[in-house]
Amino acid sequence: MKRFPLIPALGILLTVFSCRKAVLEDRTGCPAFIFFHQEGDVQLSGKDYLKIELRDASTLELLAGDSPLVEEIVPGEYFLTAGKREEMVATCISGIRMSSRSGNRLILPYGNQGDPIYHCVYKARLTGEELDVPINLSKDHSVITVRFEAYKDSFPFDIIVNANTAGMETMSGRPLKGKFRYAPLETDPGTYIFTVPRQADYSLSMDVVAKPGMNPEHGHIESIVLWKALQNIRGFNWELENLPDIDVTLDINRSTATVGINGWEVESITQITI
Repeated sequence: MKRFPLIPALGILLTVFSCRKAVLEDRTGCPAFIFFHQEGDVQLSGKDYLKIELRDASTLELLAGDSPLVEEIVPGEYFLTAGKREEMVATCISGIRMSSRSGNRLILPYGNQGDPIYHCVYKARLTGEELDVPINLSKDHSVITVRFEAYKDSFPFDIIVNANTAGMETMSGRPLKGKFRYAPLETDPGTYIFTVPRQADYSLSMDVVAKPGMNPEHGHIESIVLWKALQNIRGFNWELENLPDIDVTLDINRSTATVGINGWEVESITQITI
């Protein structure tokens, strides 16, 4: 691993050396040196952050590249010093856009789609002089693309997405229960793309209603519970380490919804009621 470019790392190396210069020297008072190194393609930036919780209840919150407590050595690698404790928990989150942090909760405001959250938790004993912490982020959201068949020009419907998940617990990664409701805009006639967080239950659903002033042949479709189709796809659940994206094709004339998982050669069809 290429950790130390010569100039930015010089001060760090001198500090480390001062605590190691004598083998028999009492190093009890020397700090622990913590190195965070990025793995994978997801980079920390903007509102992303690292959060370190230490056993004595002190907390270091490290806004990536924007805190005097942390120094960026090279892109994607960070360094800090801390007193020795027995336990440490590091939480890394990328993709915060609309959500707000409240203690150990990341809360999505009502009426917004999910943030493109990537998340990891790392636990370790902080008793030595050095600790390597990998930033290995998992995908905690799904991008859902909904397409309606047989609509090339104008589309007479709107969709409203509902769920019982509105955030996450940052230190565990568990979904946070709450009301989720979002009305996405069309990207093309009859096509909607939106993001949902990792789900706490099987309540994710869509309402399909006529647009104001429109009088389509089918004025309202009962709520489509996407889980009815997702549960038939072997291997899929909301506890996967990296959540896949989801494609939904609705054929109103045939009263069917076809749900597929991006990258998987599988799909499931469920009946809908008009």
